[in-house]
Amino acid sequence: MIRVPSLIKISEVPGATAGETEFIVTNEATGRFFRSNQVAVQFLDALRRSGDTKAAAASAGLVPAHADTLLRQFKQFGIATEAGRTDADATPAKGPLEGKLISLRFDLVDAARSAKRYEWLGRILYSTPAYVIWALAILATLVTLFRNGDKVMLSLGQFPDMGIVLWIAFIAIYIATKVIHEMGHALAYRVMCLREGHDPGPIRMGIMVFAGTPFPFTDVTGAWRLKSRWKRAMIGAGGIYFETWVIAILTLIWSQVQVGPVQTILLQVAVISGAMALIFNLNPAVKLDGYYIMTDIFHAPNLAGRASSAARTVAARALGADLSPPKRGELLYWIISYLYRWTIFAGIFWIAYKIDPRLGPPIAIVTVMMLVLRPLLATYQFSKARGANPMRLFALTAIVGAFVILSLVPFRARLLIEGQMLKYETTFVRPPEAVRVQVADDGAAIAMTSPALEQSFRDLTLRQEIYANLNRSIQGSGAEQAALLSDRASLTRMRSEVETRLAALDVSAENNAVWTPLEADVLAGAWTTASAEQPLGAISKPVDPYLQLRLEQNRIEQDMLPLFDAQVRVRLVQDTECETDATIASDLSASAAIDGSFLLKAKLQSPLPQCLETVRSGAALVARLSIPPQSLFQRLRKRASRLLQDRLPINLTSTQQ
Repeated sequence: MIRVPSLIKISEVPGATAGETEFIVTNEATGRFFRSNQVAVQFLDALRRSGDTKAAAASAGLVPAHADTLLRQFKQFGIATEAGRTDADATPAKGPLEGKLISLRFDLVDAARSAKRYEWLGRILYSTPAYVIWALAILATLVTLFRNGDKVMLSLGQFPDMGIVLWIAFIAIYIATKVIHEMGHALAYRVMCLREGHDPGPIRMGIMVFAGTPFPFTDVTGAWRLKSRWKRAMIGAGGIYFETWVIAILTLIWSQVQVGPVQTILLQVAVISGAMALIFNLNPAVKLDGYYIMTDIFHAPNLAGRASSAARTVAARALGADLSPPKRGELLYWIISYLYRWTIFAGIFWIAYKIDPRLGPPIAIVTVMMLVLRPLLATYQFSKARGANPMRLFALTAIVGAFVILSLVPFRARLLIEGQMLKYETTFVRPPEAVRVQVADDGAAIAMTSPALEQSFRDLTLRQEIYANLNRSIQGSGAEQAALLSDRASLTRMRSEVETRLAALDVSAENNAVWTPLEADVLAGAWTTASAEQPLGAISKPVDPYLQLRLEQNRIEQDMLPLFDAQVRVRLVQDTECETDATIASDLSASAAIDGSFLLKAKLQSPLPQCLETVRSGAALVARLSIPPQSLFQRLRKRASRLLQDRLPINLTSTQQ
């Protein structure tokens, strides 16, 4: 026996098109509301009279399957109850587990009493004079912020470095602003309901925790009863409306108080609240204020649900189901909202990964479950129920299964490292001090001279000889002899330093070395100093051929280490058929790091292939390093890690020989 409580009320509201009527079924005991069409209302009236599901379905012209679906929804909203069973006995609808892990909702208080107490404020603010004053206040706020742009940027720049006291003050003011935001919804709801003659009833407020971040909420679904779509939109905009009043007041106070912590905090709250309102609250791609404002103004109830149905319809049609094409607007909204959800989850993943990399995988799993696997499963079931082609369904299942296998089964992996084959070791010549540059006529040699340094060397040599003669010819006291020896030692040390400086000027190349003039050709016969940016030239000495590999630091993974003595397969870039083996001879922890890359040295296999013997020094090569097998999932995870941080934490001590 089905019972419909007497507290269940039915209200008529305008439909999406002219002359159309929709109905709002209200449970006044719980404050829950249910949108329905005329057939559902006829079925509910028949249930109220007979209490028998079959008879009510026949009276409303419903098939049993549709009647059972409606009855389940009635029970879920407390609109119908079964005899001998209370609402508490009914099994609540279970949402997806991953949704509960990332989103929790706590219903805390009934704000109806507070809304009634401050109803006078709502009547004042929701009047034509208040709207004009509000518009002028917002304009004045924008002008003030624009004129003081440098102060605004300075205050916002201080945000990350605030002390604990300032942080507490900021959080307290920001929370107060959000409480006013939610009370704005409650006051708007009460005022608009009373203007149409409805009892507002309970107004539930609470906290919703999404991805570890708390957000306050106000349940004003009773706005469905209002016939005016503009009044419903005003309820949705009530929070932003009240919050912008607060932002305008904070900006006015900020412009009048002296420079200091108070001024900084007021501006930070005003700017950040406004930015959050624009980015999140007014964004219609997610079910917040902007979504409900848009759906009320354009009379598009349950747009998100119908957009999801449109996407499933497109997929079902592609799988062979005979369905009418969905509305383009609904499909476009689904695409936008779906991309936005990916953006939000990507931001959550990035923040969690920065806090602790171990938080990344659980959030990634929840994201894939909510945005990929569950929608895919729902689409499959929807398509199958709508008569999709069995072969296409099988092909879809096979593709998904193959992707899962590829994601979990490890395959052989390798790392390609770019490099060069070098047959010379090159030393760049730079002037150690102020010198005169001389270049041979054939350009094959260079000389750096310093007449002043040479003169100093000759003077010191002469002074040494004089002191040596004095030491032999003069028989002085012990103190005089000691002073003379000290002076000779000082001269010897000075002469040695000058001799070392002169030796540094000798850059003559060996017979088999190659001299490459660079800046020397330009400076021939001129003077230059040690501050010169460009080298004078390069001396290349022939050595046994070896490889210089350039391994990007953000591509190093812990399971690759140690790299010392690792075998690589080398291939010449300009001749892909020319291959040989090499052994990495560098210790990674002792290798030079330039521009985020390690320079590794590798020994080539002896004897060299003929194709490499004839290649010039500097030829481009690619070294293939075998690394432990990896699945597609592991590779995607590592790619994501590299995107999130430039350099992975590597324990270089494991690369020791």
